[in-house]
Amino acid sequence: MFTIVKFDKEEKYINDFIALKKKLYTRKNNTESVSDIKRILNGTHPLSHYFKLDKFLIYDDGKVCGRFCFTKYPDDPVCYIGFYECINNDDAAKFLFDNAGRIASEMGYKKITGPVDCSFWIKY
Repeated sequence: MFTIVKFDKEEKYINDFIALKKKLYTRKNNTESVSDIKRILNGTHPLSHYFKLDKFLIYDDGKVCGRFCFTKYPDDPVCYIGFYECINNDDAAKFLFDNAGRIASEMGYKKITGPVDCSFWIKY
């Protein structure tokens, strides 16, 4: 059974977030910097003051199987979905996207754009 978890700075969830990409890709194909991702997730990255990040994990029977984040920039009504990763499972991917859409709507977002990881580009 799939469940979704919104997390903040809990180490267990940050580790699961990072571990999923390592599970899905070989070292050669995984260019994600663990230290940068940890700083982004903890809000200590130099760019973190430019955006708000809402972080989510999908679990299947206690095992992480998907992840995504919403990035929100000040005065921008668009919700950017990024850091998307999911196991090769149609049901898991459907659960992830169905819930991402529901959560974005509940949070008041009128539009989702992605995939876009957080970035230094900001609309002003």
